[in-house]
Amino acid sequence: KKWFGNINSELERMKKLVDDLLFLARADAEDEVPKDYFDLSRLMNKIYDSFIPLAKKKNIDLTLDNKDNITAYGNEFRIKQLVTILLDNAIKFTESDGKIQLKLEPGLSMSQLTIKDTGEGIPKEHIDKIFDRFYRVDKSRSRNYGGSGLGLSIAKCIINEHKGSIKIVSEVGKGTEVVVSLPNG
Repeated sequence: KKWFGNINSELERMKKLVDDLLFLARADAEDEVPKDYFDLSRLMNKIYDSFIPLAKKKNIDLTLDNKDNITAYGNEFRIKQLVTILLDNAIKFTESDGKIQLKLEPGLSMSQLTIKDTGEGIPKEHIDKIFDRFYRVDKSRSRNYGGSGLGLSIAKCIINEHKGSIKIVSEVGKGTEVVVSLPNG
């Protein structure tokens, strides 16, 4: 049973890696993803609800500050994937009893999504590299977190195809703040 469990775990990890690589290859080849107007506020509520059990499991205080009726123009599935990647990283790198704040604010031409955590933070010399494919800040611990080093590359790709921007401010031992700006339409 133990061996089958290990094999199954490795198969799941390899499937995720192949799926991520396929996503990046398709994104490199595609001109434009299908876009439409969708309720970004509702999407944020759904994502938040889906992450509550994971946050509770680690005893992390996850909060959402979300205004109603914020509409976005884009690919709803990809925006969900983007927020999921960022929130998953925040939970992975925030210790028990930490805090994560998820905030969505409307703007005239851009909506701003902020994810702020009290996690371990990212050293300044790594911030410019974290969007590179397969890059990991701490390679020795990456196996424990189960990542492949492609999540933030995918996030950056999604932001680029939506003509948005991402800014990361981080301090080791104090946490990270990720601010994503996405055009309203």
